[in-house]
Amino acid sequence: MGFDYWDDIFHLGMSVRIGRVGIVICLQDGGAVKMAAGEYYLQYEKLRLHWMQFAEITAMIFNDLHRFEYVPKFMLVEGDGRVQVAMSPLGGFGRRPLFAQASIEQYARVLAHCTRLPLETVHPKADLVMTWLREDGKLKQMNADDPA
Repeated sequence: MGFDYWDDIFHLGMSVRIGRVGIVICLQDGGAVKMAAGEYYLQYEKLRLHWMQFAEITAMIFNDLHRFEYVPKFMLVEGDGRVQVAMSPLGGFGRRPLFAQASIEQYARVLAHCTRLPLETVHPKADLVMTWLREDGKLKQMNADDPA
């Protein structure tokens, strides 16, 4: 009880919730998700969320990883008895965006996976996706201790 784990091995993301602590990790995006949407995710950082709300945030971040268009290049620089990791600029010298266009269908598939609900439940119509986070522009109140 009080434990969830999700991973996306293809896009190198992990998410774990143990009791009241939840952590989402993006392993190889070079900080792109945080740079692009970090302010949005920060609003939930200190809140006590229901596990479904945390699962929804996980799905959002994993969907960002799915849309990420670049593979960061890392270099190891060794000298003076230490090793430093350097990353080339995100996007290199290209002009295309860091993230592909958002797709509601793709997001719905990720959300269904993270919430363990059927796709038809989280995506009942072409332009609708379930949410447990917001209602009328405000955080939806759910009892964080409920196991459902």
